[in-house]
Amino acid sequence: MDMKFILLIALSALMIQCKNTSSSETDTTVTIMQTDTAASSLSIQAPTRTNSQADAEILFAEAGEAYSQNDKARAFQLCKQSAELGNANAQFNLAIFYYNGDGTSRDLAQTVEWLTRAAAQNHLQAIIQLAVCYEQGIGVKHDDKHATEYYERAAILGDANAQYKTGLAYYRGIGVIPNYETAVIWYTKAANQGHSEAENELGICYENGLGVHNLDTKEALKWYKRAANKGNETARKNYERLSKSDGEIFVPM
Repeated sequence: MDMKFILLIALSALMIQCKNTSSSETDTTVTIMQTDTAASSLSIQAPTRTNSQADAEILFAEAGEAYSQNDKARAFQLCKQSAELGNANAQFNLAIFYYNGDGTSRDLAQTVEWLTRAAAQNHLQAIIQLAVCYEQGIGVKHDDKHATEYYERAAILGDANAQYKTGLAYYRGIGVIPNYETAVIWYTKAANQGHSEAENELGICYENGLGVHNLDTKEALKWYKRAANKGNETARKNYERLSKSDGEIFVPM
C-alpha cells in the first residue's frame, strides 16, 4: 500500500475517533488508526493515564486537524511532538512524513528510526513497513534476515499478508533456514484468511508432499480452486493442469 495513503487514512480516522470518544467519559479506549489491512488501537485505562499520554493524544489530534487543512509543516511538527512523547501511532505517522517529505525534508533514515520506535510498541503497520524497508533496502541495507523477522512478528499479530510472506520465507529459505513444515503452518493461517497467493502455495505443498504428512492431490485441488475463484491466474492454471492429470472433470471457473 502507498505509504502516503496510509497516512491520510490514519489521520482522518484519528479525527473521527477523537470526536466520538470525547463525548463519553466512560469509554477509556481510544482507537487511533485504521487502515484497509489492519486496525491499530491504543487502549488506555483511565487510572494509569499519564499527562504525557494525554498530551500526546491531543497533539496527534491537532496534527490530524492541521493535515486536513493542508498545513503539512504544522502537522509534521505536532506529530513529531506527539511521537517524542511516546505515542506509537504518531511515531508511525512521523515515519510516513519523513518518507514522503511532507512538511519536512525526505529522510529515509528517520523513516526507519521512527518505524523502529513504533514497532517496539508492537504497532502492526510499523512492523510491516519495517519488513518492507529491510526487504527492499529502504533507508537501511537490504537484509533478508531482518525482513523475515519483522514479517514473522506481524504474522504472529495476525496480518494475513505477513503470514504469507513468512511462509514464503520458510519455503524458500529467505533469511531463515528452509523449513517446509513451518511454511505450511503460515501458508495455512494466511489461506484461512482468504489470501489467494497463500492458497496457491498451499496447493503446491499438498501436490508435492512438502511440509505435509502425505502428498494429497484432492487437498491441492481444493486450495488451487479457492485461489482461482479469487482471480489468481497461476492457481487457475495449476488447478486445470492437476485436475486433468488426476482424471477429474475440469470445470472452468
